[in-house]
Amino acid sequence: LYLTTYNCARLPHPPSSLSPHFLSALSPLSSEPPSLIVISLQEIAPLAASFLGGSQLTSYYATFTTAVRTATRSAFNEDYALTAYNNVGLTAIMVFARKPALIKSVTYAAVGLGFLSMGNKGAVGVRLIHSLPSDPSSTVTLTFVSAHLAPHEHNIIARNANWESLVKNLVFADSAGDEQSVYSPSSHLFICGDLNYRTSSSRPGELDYLVYPQPQDRINDNTHYLQLFLQDQLSIEREAGRAFQGLEEEKVDFPPTYKYVISRQDNEGEYWGWSRNRWPSWTDRILYLPADGVVVRNYTSIPQILGSDHQVVAMHVEVPEAPVEVELAAPWGIQEGWRGRRAIARKLEVFVGVLAWLLGGTGRGILFALLVGAAGGWW
Repeated sequence: LYLTTYNCARLPHPPSSLSPHFLSALSPLSSEPPSLIVISLQEIAPLAASFLGGSQLTSYYATFTTAVRTATRSAFNEDYALTAYNNVGLTAIMVFARKPALIKSVTYAAVGLGFLSMGNKGAVGVRLIHSLPSDPSSTVTLTFVSAHLAPHEHNIIARNANWESLVKNLVFADSAGDEQSVYSPSSHLFICGDLNYRTSSSRPGELDYLVYPQPQDRINDNTHYLQLFLQDQLSIEREAGRAFQGLEEEKVDFPPTYKYVISRQDNEGEYWGWSRNRWPSWTDRILYLPADGVVVRNYTSIPQILGSDHQVVAMHVEVPEAPVEVELAAPWGIQEGWRGRRAIARKLEVFVGVLAWLLGGTGRGILFALLVGAAGGWW
């Protein structure tokens, strides 16, 4: 599997800016192309297009479809098929298959984690039943989730609450009415996204940028960027059992992925580096549920892909060609009424999306649309 996550900052990204480096995190130790390529996207498009969805997002999906096609043709001389894709508000997921005929079923799930449970923040999941290449009569179940949690340095409790809501309300329901949690005893699980955990509970002071750790500093110095990881909120909350229970993460040794200044002029010309008003942090992460035979081959960022204030994070991971049995139970059960809450939130998203579109997508227009949406919360 090749998994990526990217916060697009609601900006367009030409395929030519993505494809040359998109597969650069593949491990050179693996001779076989990945069976699946998964792309987790946050802030995929402006609010109006994201909330309306459907054809409004076609061009945004097409960007990544073209980028994957170009990259896989160059690397493997193969075309991958877009097998599954979905969004909840500004958060989306795309799954490309090397051999799409091996995918036997696709089930989706979505939950809004933003204002009034709308999808300005949220999570969208896809669960695949994939036949084994060596034995098409046997299958393995794979669950991928793209998530975007609450922002800002101090909002640790809100992010943990987002995770709890995700577990309770991200439900995979089939046509027969069977409901399954994001935690499943028979599925591998991967959580990818802008989880927004920071390295400080407050913003930097006016001159703190002068002491930002730098990549060129020696790794055993107090000035190396990995010293910041000692304050990584996600690691602290996960190890304390307050979030992402049972999930693991491969060792992080790449630079912080947020927040970058995309293009700024200084005395030396164009500058691309960490913003002065955010502590450098690893907001973009990929976690997984450990199981026998799961081997992470590479976990890194792709700094060559520019165009956002976030960097792409990618993971190359192998899962065994065998069904999985996970003993870990979900920390919370499915919350009653999840389907009705999502239906109401979806109506609000469309309503707010139309208003934002009519008002031109300006900040003032979007704020007005959200306020009107709040006033119409009964609908």
